[in-house]
Amino acid sequence: AAAACAEASSAVEAGSPDFMQQRVAIWVLLAGSLLRAAKAHCIERWIAAGMPSLSASEVQWNAQQHAAPSSSPFRWRSWPVPSYAAAAVAAPGPLAAAAVRWSYDGAEVGEACRGGDLGCAGEGHCYAPALDRALASWIPRPLAAPRVLELGVCAGHSLAAWQQYMRGRFGGSRILGVDLNLSTYWRHVAALAARGFEARDADVVEADLGSVGTGGALDSALAALAPFDLIVDDASHADAQVASVFERLFFDQSLGLAPGGVYVVLDTQPSFREGGSGLAFFKGLADAAQWEGTTIVSAARLELYVAHTGSKEEAWVDSVEFHRGFVVVRKRASHGR
Repeated sequence: AAAACAEASSAVEAGSPDFMQQRVAIWVLLAGSLLRAAKAHCIERWIAAGMPSLSASEVQWNAQQHAAPSSSPFRWRSWPVPSYAAAAVAAPGPLAAAAVRWSYDGAEVGEACRGGDLGCAGEGHCYAPALDRALASWIPRPLAAPRVLELGVCAGHSLAAWQQYMRGRFGGSRILGVDLNLSTYWRHVAALAARGFEARDADVVEADLGSVGTGGALDSALAALAPFDLIVDDASHADAQVASVFERLFFDQSLGLAPGGVYVVLDTQPSFREGGSGLAFFKGLADAAQWEGTTIVSAARLELYVAHTGSKEEAWVDSVEFHRGFVVVRKRASHGR
């Protein structure tokens, strides 16, 4: 554990641009309790080195796990970190319950990619409670099983979580998963199926998201199931690709989102590294959807306005919601409804 800490810390101090990848690679070589032991060795040194990727909630989680003294930098200089413990122990919503069932530890699975991390336990991002609230009033198109597109599959745990959520709320679903490399998924799908994952109701395609809209195999797979009621982007987290894929899949229902659908972009934290901000794109999207200063005084006038506007953002973006670590964009239902 100490050796792994020293190796990772050296990468931090050397300013390695691939540090995040190195950190994951180190962690997945460790097993179970050793993972936590290595973190206990590393965390104070990482904070002292100014590692930018440590979130306040991760610091708090580690402090709770390892009972660091209040005088330690482990406690983030005694700054009162908001607690997510209440969300972790509260009666779970349907997605939070699914996230608990289908969570996994990256070290246990032994893969560099992550997935199954919607929940609050262990090293989860604790997105599920907020997503439960965000989706509570969402109702997909009637008379059909909801269609879900997940970008970024990893080992398939998140596909299983969304499948359980859709089955519990709506009786079933059709799911398509897209990943640049499906080798991890194929190694784990049998184990997932043994635990109740219905692989026959979840298609997967191996493709580079940069090829969307080019008429290739990815477009064929998307068109076969589109339009989707829910799209979840948990793939590259690269600002430019997140924005370009959103532009294609949110507005083009022949490949992407149905009217009235919901588009979720997970893990917005990486976009802030090295001065970037993927949220700038979504903040601009929120601005573009504000009717250019036009005052709408009735539903009828709203329908008339969006029917004639030349802006696809004004016509189709119903709302942009910013949550801790993810963004939810809702698409307007078909005009006239």
